[in-house]
Amino acid sequence: MKKQLIILLILSSLVACSSNSNSQISSASNFSSETTSSSEPISSSEPTEPIEITINPIQDGFKPHSELVRNYFLSLNYDYKDMDPHVNAKIDQGDNLPIEITWEAKNVPSNKQVEYIVMYTDGDKAITDVTSEQKYDLINYKLNTFYNVNVAARVDGGEPEGLAEYRFKTPDGYVRTVTIDGVNNFRDLGDGKKIKQGLIYRSSTLTNNTAIDEDHPASITEKGKVQLSRLGINTRIDLRKPEEIAESEENVTAFVRNYPLYYGGQNILTYVGGEFNNPENIKSIFNDLGDRGNYPLDIHCVRGTDRTGCIAYLIKGLMGVDEDMIYRDFLFSDFYNIGSPVKLESIYYEANPNAVTRYVNVIKQTEGATLKDKIFNYLTSNKVGVPADALNNMMAILRA
Repeated sequence: MKKQLIILLILSSLVACSSNSNSQISSASNFSSETTSSSEPISSSEPTEPIEITINPIQDGFKPHSELVRNYFLSLNYDYKDMDPHVNAKIDQGDNLPIEITWEAKNVPSNKQVEYIVMYTDGDKAITDVTSEQKYDLINYKLNTFYNVNVAARVDGGEPEGLAEYRFKTPDGYVRTVTIDGVNNFRDLGDGKKIKQGLIYRSSTLTNNTAIDEDHPASITEKGKVQLSRLGINTRIDLRKPEEIAESEENVTAFVRNYPLYYGGQNILTYVGGEFNNPENIKSIFNDLGDRGNYPLDIHCVRGTDRTGCIAYLIKGLMGVDEDMIYRDFLFSDFYNIGSPVKLESIYYEANPNAVTRYVNVIKQTEGATLKDKIFNYLTSNKVGVPADALNNMMAILRA
């Protein structure tokens, strides 16, 4: 009872009239769960019959990915031409499915205003929402993670009552996508296996995305800002060129570090020309990644594919992610409206292993027994000059 009272007090103090926002997210198959409920109200005016809330168990066999996404990750061939024809970088269809949490409420007065306070936590942070319905779509949850959910009723703005508690584990999945209204191609580099979830994200730009329509750029909405705030992003690493950044852009995260990378048919790793020095900026990026105080962070260019994809490739390779999954992560951008599709051949020219205009080829030509060794050796060489300590720090921070 003492625990329930504490939770009710927390629910009462944390609720901030944020509305339940529908979206789609990532996880995979079986849930393990348990549920308890309390019928004893904590209210200044105790009703004759107290409200009772019971949270319904989440369905077994929940599949967070659409069939299209599942087939993509299960396919043997990851060339974009062999993906389903309607995956054409013109329609957003990569977001994962929400987990629907529903509950039954007894003794709810019909002549009064009743709302439900939902609080959930993964053990790291707690999120509180309010809904007038007896259901809530949980989005942007971590994979293979235990969640505690608490639901209480509030009558005519009074104290929360009828607290119910529910504990379940989200299933594993192929990719943890993140739904941010007004922003697409947003996902967690963390998989919970090699890389911790909730620390490092990749996305399209949050504001002034000209990739789809140059005359009407896409930008994060007010709803999206609420969703973004729940990720707790501290630093945004912006890879765009100065001319791609509008003067009127709003800074929606704490810190923005702009390290412009040039990409126009030239190799991202080595390009130096005009005002662009890609190796120097890549060195700065990895210095920032070696500082724990910069996390959680988001890395983006305009559409979150080419320049962002290069940095994601280097990070995932350093963290020991399987090479096949790194390529699939790169091509996963084609599940979003990014203007034109990305192709594996733009980063890896398999027909010519000695090519120097593809960053994968450059890494593969570097000395090292594994992909991780090759990336580490390249970044710490005099070609880029990242301090080994920065890379070691980054790997220690991100290691699952």
